[in-house]
Parts: sequence; C-alpha cells; structure tokens
Amino acid sequence: VHGISTSRPRRGRDPPPRNAPRRADASVAISCGDEFDARLRWLASIGFRVEEIMPADGPRRARLSGRGLSLWLDRGEPVAPLALRLREPVDGLPPPGCRVDVEPANPCEGWPRREPLPLKSPPFRPRYVVTRAADGGYAAGRAGMLYRDLLPDRCGGAVVASAIRIENGGPVPDYTHFHRVQFQMIYVLRGWVDVVYEGEGDKIRLSAGEMVTQPPTIRHRVLECSDGLEVLEIGAPAEHATLADHDVSLPDRSAPATFGGQTFVLHHSGDGVDAGDGWRETAVGGATNGLARVRVGAPAAAPATETAFAMGYVLRGRASLVVEGESSVDVGPGDFFAVPPGRSFSVAAADADFEVLEVLLDL
Repeated sequence: VHGISTSRPRRGRDPPPRNAPRRADASVAISCGDEFDARLRWLASIGFRVEEIMPADGPRRARLSGRGLSLWLDRGEPVAPLALRLREPVDGLPPPGCRVDVEPANPCEGWPRREPLPLKSPPFRPRYVVTRAADGGYAAGRAGMLYRDLLPDRCGGAVVASAIRIENGGPVPDYTHFHRVQFQMIYVLRGWVDVVYEGEGDKIRLSAGEMVTQPPTIRHRVLECSDGLEVLEIGAPAEHATLADHDVSLPDRSAPATFGGQTFVLHHSGDGVDAGDGWRETAVGGATNGLARVRVGAPAAAPATETAFAMGYVLRGRASLVVEGESSVDVGPGDFFAVPPGRSFSVAAADADFEVLEVLLDL
C-alpha cells in the first residue's frame, strides 16, 4: 500500500538530533548554593555554553561545556570554590568563590622535537654535599617506585639526583611518556630492567653496571624489572614535566634520531675509553654536545674546572674523599657527593676495588 510503512517499529532509543552536542563521559560537579545564578552568568560570559538545565521554571541544575571542560552546577550546599586555570585572562570579575589563574602557553608546546628545548631553568646554585646510604629516606614516587633524594637542595632547582628502588619485580605499571629536560641519565645499580625507547628497536634489558641517557622528549616506557631493582637517576632541571603519550605504541620501527639536540646512549659495563687518571669515559659527552660527561673509575685526583659541576656515586669499596676547602670524609658504597665548579677533589686510602661513577654537568 503506497504511503504506509509496513516495517515494524524500531525498539530502543532514537538517535540524537544531528547537531546535538556530544555529552562528555565525565563532568566536574560543583555545589553553588545561592551563587548558582551568578556563576551561571559568569561562565556564559567567558565562553561556556549551557548544554542542559532543569527545571525550566526555576533552574537548580545546569550542565555547561567550554574550554575543554564539562561542568555540572547545582544549588546544593556547602558552596564549593571554583578555580579555572586558563591560558589568557578574561574580562570582568568572577563572582564570590570563583577565581581565574592565568597560565601562559608553555614555549615547549609545538617546539620541534629534534631541537634543544626552550626551557627556563632555575638559577644554578651548587654547593658541596655528601649524602650517606645509611641515612635511607626513601619516599613513594611515580609508578610504584621509591625515591631517595641524593641532592637535597637540588642546586636551587637546577639538578636532581635520586636513587630509585622497586622492591617487588614484575611488570611495571608504566605508560609511554617523555620528559622535558636538559639532561637525564639512568644507571642500573642492582638487578635488571626492561625498557623500550623510540627509535631504538625492541626492548633493551639493562643490568647492573649499564646505563642509558634519555635525550629530551624521547618517548620511552619501563616494561618489567627484577626484584630489588635499584637505579641512579640524574637530571636537569630538578622539576620537569613528564608527559604521557598514550597514542604511541613502543617498541616502534622508527630510525634512531636526535631528540632535543642530543642522541641516545646505551653504555654497557666495561665499555668506555681510557681517559687516563683511572677514568673510563663514556660516549655521553659527544651525545650531549658537551653538556654532560659520565665516567667510571677510581681516580687519584680530579682537576678543578671553571664550569663543571661534579657528582659522584660510590659503586664499590671505601676511600677517603678529599675536597678542596673541606675536611676529608670516608665514603663507601651507595654514598653520593657533589663538588661545586672550580674545586678539585681526590680520594686517598682507597680499597683495591674502589670505584665511583662520576657525572659532570656544564650548566
């Protein structure tokens, strides 16, 4: 029969109107009390739009969207504060209980990943430090890791040095991420860890005595580790952003590349060039264009320099550390020391197996 549908009625929900906005999966709920109307007007004035409101004759709830957010306002008590962090200031004063914090765009966003990052580092304030392994002091950090701060004042925020431990081995709850840094290195002290790096092929197993540098913005992920894994991590600046990249899967098949003006270094135990004076020099100096040097050895002396900040981590054995202008101190496995630029240091009365990992930063 023409003009009459013979199909059976469709069950279920009707599709939304073609131009209907997609409802967010989650919203931030904010109790507004008597400030409900004022907040509703203010949010509309700074770019939010009403997606849902009820009831029409005396609204008590409203859902708004804008600036990448979804908000539910209601007239409930107690009144909750509302703070928005925006990239630019907005006109007009916010109502009571509301504020706008302006955070300008980060200059690193959109920056070419192959070029050195335009980081604003804190003023470099180095000082002489000795940190003892016996002092302990591990604190919980990211992804189930325990951190021991080796450089408590962090040179005014310019450098961080940490001993990091994972007590229980197995898969690590990590995700693909990268860091906005000037410099970062990982040296395995005990155990082993499987990691993957952008452009470096299949997973890499790092064991005790092995090291990698993590050039700025190189994507990577920790996969698995042994029980009692312990690593030394040194980076600059001390506080830096770690950004997740959930859309990138590792390992990948891209070619090795330059990241942030640096290249990746994988150092195996026993590698390095004999640099004299008891040192074995790694390839870090060339890979970082002279920003950092990493070497292993049992030095009789280290000459003073004008710019290099020296950090040492005792790998094995005991010795007396003699730093220009300071009283000598005994150091042993797990102890850490830092010597400001321009001051020489040496070791005396060292055990036959004494060995130290030294990192020189030219900040």
